[in-house]
Amino acid sequence: MITPEEYALLRTDEVREAIARARGRDPLEVATDRRVPHARLVATQVKYLARAERKLPSYAAAQCILPPLAFEQASSEACAAHKRIAGDSVLDLTCGLGADALFLSRRFRRVVTLERDATLARIAAENFARLGAGNIEVVCSSAEEYLAQEGLRFDWIYADPDRRSAEGRRQVRLEACSPDILALGPLIGRASERLCVKNSPLFDTDEALRLFPRSRVEAVSVGGECKEVVIYADGAGPLLTASAIGLGEFSARPGERAGEPPATFGAARYRWLVIPDVALQKTRLVRLHLAGRADCWSENGYGFAAERPEGVLGRILEIDRINRYGEKGGMPATCWNCKTPKMVQWIKQYGDDFWAKDFNQFRTEVTDDDSIGCATCHNAETMQLQLYSEPLKDYLKSVGKDPAKLPRSEMRSLVCAQCHVEYYFNDPGHGPTKRPVFPWKNGFTPEAIYSVYEDNGNVDMPGFKGKFADWVHPVSQTPMLKMQHPDYETWIDGPHGAAGVACADCHMPYQREEGKKMSSHWWTSPLRDPELRACRQCHADKTATYLRGRIEYTQDKTYKQLLVAQEYSVRAHEAVRLALEYTGERPDDYDQLIIRAKEAVRKGQMFWDFVSAENSVGFHNPAKALDTLTSSITLSQDAINAALKATNYGIAPKLEGDIKQIVPPILKMSRKLQQDPEYLKTHPWFAYLKPLPKADQMWEGNKKIQ
Repeated sequence: MITPEEYALLRTDEVREAIARARGRDPLEVATDRRVPHARLVATQVKYLARAERKLPSYAAAQCILPPLAFEQASSEACAAHKRIAGDSVLDLTCGLGADALFLSRRFRRVVTLERDATLARIAAENFARLGAGNIEVVCSSAEEYLAQEGLRFDWIYADPDRRSAEGRRQVRLEACSPDILALGPLIGRASERLCVKNSPLFDTDEALRLFPRSRVEAVSVGGECKEVVIYADGAGPLLTASAIGLGEFSARPGERAGEPPATFGAARYRWLVIPDVALQKTRLVRLHLAGRADCWSENGYGFAAERPEGVLGRILEIDRINRYGEKGGMPATCWNCKTPKMVQWIKQYGDDFWAKDFNQFRTEVTDDDSIGCATCHNAETMQLQLYSEPLKDYLKSVGKDPAKLPRSEMRSLVCAQCHVEYYFNDPGHGPTKRPVFPWKNGFTPEAIYSVYEDNGNVDMPGFKGKFADWVHPVSQTPMLKMQHPDYETWIDGPHGAAGVACADCHMPYQREEGKKMSSHWWTSPLRDPELRACRQCHADKTATYLRGRIEYTQDKTYKQLLVAQEYSVRAHEAVRLALEYTGERPDDYDQLIIRAKEAVRKGQMFWDFVSAENSVGFHNPAKALDTLTSSITLSQDAINAALKATNYGIAPKLEGDIKQIVPPILKMSRKLQQDPEYLKTHPWFAYLKPLPKADQMWEGNKKIQ
């Protein structure tokens, strides 16, 4: 919070001019620039004015004074301008920075806004003067004290209660916020017949109608993210409204229901997919909004339409094709392990028999609310981080760690390691059938993981008996290994893992929301943030441009090496294929050379896949990624050499030249092409593929092709 002394400085011409000159500069550079008067104070304002250009552009343009905490708690201008109240006079019980009061002043002749903190009240008044809002009166008072006065009368009362407890915990229940609007109800009712309350986006709309039965309740979204739930207690309800700013709105009375969706899914006629806006989902109005325009089976689901629907709140995507789901796909129940925390109760119910059960057996037990969510990482009662993954808990116990007693710093990575890892399913005879296992008993390197796959399987092939394999390559007839997504294994001994930087530090960085420090739950790459704030929490001496350049340099080097390793691996498969089909004179050790070639193909592709399937393009561990790809290239070349020796170099001429010209256009292969038996005759590699059944529906643009 800004102190009275700092406020006085911020009003001086010297500091105001210093801020104006420094805008656009890196705040860190400003803070360490000895030429700037009161550099740290100026730097803070420069930082928040830059952020205000998106959130509060009016405040940025007027170079208002921005206290950090008040800025974090303030409504965005897009939301503040959306409030649906107007009249002669309004009382704002919760001024803060004053963004809501500013936009109320454009709808009311007179605005009275209350702020308990004396300095913040003075700052709000100063800002209103800079913004030219002359009809706002700032009163330094609590809501309780002000409303206790006799004779108050306003057209509307507005409140955005503080959703922090005294201990700093985030509150959602209205009666736990400050001021307590419910407790103040009699005093509010004495001063006005109309009340508008802004609530957290987590606030339930049904709860809002329970507390204020004759109110209008509105969920407001911006850019596909729910920002607030607003209650208009004016007696005009009950009414629910979903408002997507920039797209439109939809309203309905509680209890209105859409007709029943079709009994069957009409894949043959659907050409358009509708992704409903989050405001519709929040108000549970998805199906009612889409009625007559798209078929929808859930208030949180997608809509499907034969004709392009117009005027819907949400995204509309053209459907390329809809493939009929195969009920007999052979997927075990194990596949639910990274899809829903509900599998915990299934394991309690069925024990280790659960893993080998049919995946489809549990489909009807999973709702839209049972997918990856809070319960994936948090205890539902305490919200403390916890693990639900049985395979991960198995591993931790094997190295002497209690999964329930791990430090938070370690948990901020392990909750990610529940799924962002390499794993395999037990074969019969090696433990509970289909139980997932993390292959870490020998370490986290590709070499250590590969060693685990040297047994623990049931391959019955000369040279590979008892080894584990995910599938047999149809061209080289080699038992292969498929990496899943070894993010954790790559990160753990990389520069960030070694330094104790957790997954969440970069992908869920700490931020302040409504004045409370919390982890961002926008799970994505730090590169999606133009300012690279997650990176600069540690690399504070570097600019976003510099850091982005270093990341992209690392990823570019890795990607180029990945393509080289890829071509070597493909050539190795072709070499083994040619050696297997070679009819000329063979050396006495032909069988041993073929086994050696297959072994090198298998290991070389696994090492390539270790980097390819990992999500950072080498950034999590640049040295490990490049070293692994170098090993992959060496192994693939070893396979080629062994295949050449097995044919007395008779296949050498067929391996010369550009590999892209030797093998078929693999990257152009598609489900559609594999449905065409004639196309599969165009190259020797395709002869090993089985034709796929044609899908029930397929489109190319607006043209139905089958």
